[in-house]
Amino acid sequence: MSDTSPNKVRNYIRRLSVLLWWHMPLNRQIKEKLKSITFSTLPFLFRNSRPYQNWLYIKKTGSAHEAFDVSDIPDHWPKDRNHPQLLHHQYKNKALPAETDDSLAVIIHVFYRDIFDEMLDYLHPLKERKCKLFIGTTRENQNAVAERMQNSVFAYQIDVFENRGRDILPFLSIAEEAIREGYKIILKLHTKKSDHRLTGELWRKDIYKKLLDPKAVERIMEVLKQHSHQGLIGPAGHIIPINLYYGKNARAIGYLSYRLRLPPQKLKELAFVAGSMFYIRSEALLPLLALKLKPEMFEDEAGQVDGTMAHAVERIFAVSTSMAGYTVADSSVSSKDMEAHITKEHPFTW
Repeated sequence: MSDTSPNKVRNYIRRLSVLLWWHMPLNRQIKEKLKSITFSTLPFLFRNSRPYQNWLYIKKTGSAHEAFDVSDIPDHWPKDRNHPQLLHHQYKNKALPAETDDSLAVIIHVFYRDIFDEMLDYLHPLKERKCKLFIGTTRENQNAVAERMQNSVFAYQIDVFENRGRDILPFLSIAEEAIREGYKIILKLHTKKSDHRLTGELWRKDIYKKLLDPKAVERIMEVLKQHSHQGLIGPAGHIIPINLYYGKNARAIGYLSYRLRLPPQKLKELAFVAGSMFYIRSEALLPLLALKLKPEMFEDEAGQVDGTMAHAVERIFAVSTSMAGYTVADSSVSSKDMEAHITKEHPFTW
């Protein structure tokens, strides 16, 4: 037996335990309560495990009585607490192009070229709107994407990025440029596959349909135009509570919330978009952009399915929206129904 065999056995047992845990016939809230009771009463059994450490971070992050431990973060993560309005004033002082409220910046991250073709079919109805496609991709995909866009009816640009930070890091970079060009509404999309989930294709198609169906686009853009408090609109059925879906990201979520000056207990009230595709006002992004997250804060790509800075920022879009004074809604939103319908049992997320 090789030296690595014990590690393989431990990893197998760990993965099997996770699968059994998430497929137990109990709802998410009951599972979280059971976890809390178990970890509270038997800490000595779990204190060296990552789930236990993550649970401790969740307790600290959501407690008004415990300050976030700044010393317990990597040295290369900045510890300053930038004022959320810093970037807002930076843009306000510039002469921005006079885009209309109907203008739309569509920011797309292309990692899977086959999915990009599928996405373009969904985007076809947008050709009647005043919009521009900002496409980020890897160097390996650059030529294929450029060839695919040669005869496009859309105005577009293509930017090349290192394969780091998934769809999140390229989006943050491109969003700053789109805002400087004067776009007030941004649609964030990416070529989601989620190969680690058997239902990954269903997840992607459901999101595309709910965000890009012509009637949905018309309704969402009208709501954003008429109701100034709506800042972020995600696909119906994919708006889920942060406090039930921290995943392995509690430390990074706590860190980012700390830097954004979000009161810890406020996290319990916020929900985010699972799948990270949505419409968002430019100003709802400004608190997050003001943090100036650096590429070195994002892990090297290694096929991770959770627990990276990109996964944490996915949840922080909702925090940024809240700190900018806006609310989150879902794609079923209308002038008669402005509430976000929260999904506590998301079928595509563990």
